Amino acid sequence: MKGRNTFLTMFMMLLIALASCSREEDSGMPGLLRGSLGIGLYHDVAYMIDGTTIKAISLTDELLEPVFMCSDSLCTHDNKSCPLFFGGTLSSMIIETAENRDNDEICVIYAAYNDIYYDSDEGQVIANGYAIKKYNMGTNTSYDLVSGYEEGISQLYICQDTIYYLVGYHGTGYHLESVDKNGGSHKVLDCGNEAFSIENIVDGTLYYSDISGKLYKTDSDFSYNEFIMETNCSFGGAVVNSQHIYYPDDIQIYDIIEGKEFRKCSVFRVPLDDTSAEPELVLSDVLYQGFSPIYQVGDTEFLYEKPDVSYLGKA
Repeated sequence: MKGRNTFLTMFMMLLIALASCSREEDSGMPGLLRGSLGIGLYHDVAYMIDGTTIKAISLTDELLEPVFMCSDSLCTHDNKSCPLFFGGTLSSMIIETAENRDNDEICVIYAAYNDIYYDSDEGQVIANGYAIKKYNMGTNTSYDLVSGYEEGISQLYICQDTIYYLVGYHGTGYHLESVDKNGGSHKVLDCGNEAFSIENIVDGTLYYSDISGKLYKTDSDFSYNEFIMETNCSFGGAVVNSQHIYYPDDIQIYDIIEGKEFRKCSVFRVPLDDTSAEPELVLSDVLYQGFSPIYQVGDTEFLYEKPDVSYLGKA
């Protein structure tokens, strides 16, 4: 039961964190729009993957049934004629709130997916590779910004007019790549042989960490690639904001249930402009599940979860 409660609480934390990000963007505050695994939130509506397409779910009226985001009433939503059809896995999705404001508050979505499907007319599977789709709900139209990748596009990030995405090449290592919102100005940064995750973009500097916890930075043009520090956690474990780098440490097992280990940690921080400074303890005994134990809600507040208690708090 405790494991189930933990999962539900973490899911609620994800929804709250996404809602907070949306409110920040709506208020005009600058920030990074981070990709998520199949869920987006805008104006009290959650957009979630359902099979091979996306459905919209009201968060304010639980009696409303989920509806297809594609607005064509005659569409079956299960083949390439649907502008929001994803034949294969959809790995990352962003509701682009900045564009929504210029689109009469109608959603614009960017999604990374595997463009593979069965063509009943041809009687065969069509595999076009991995792609990034841009969809405009106002016109119910979409097109691929980039396409034909042989390896998966694992994450999407948008900062101002640039789309950043991560590509894994099993033979040649991993790449951080970027294009503008029209699919042009393509840039590539070779990030070596370890998988990695973007943590944030602050004042034009992009911060990312690899699977062993090493944190790096580069600029928007990928003109350099500089190692910063060890964070003692796997990628996705660090949180970078405009002033500090937060990371988990002192990771310990506090319980084992049916063979599943439950861990806790402490959270430390160092100044963004002086990573060699003595780390400062911020939180103790915070639930740790292999990724970041805190979720940023603004410049100075974070969501987190305590072991055994399953409640939300603010640091």
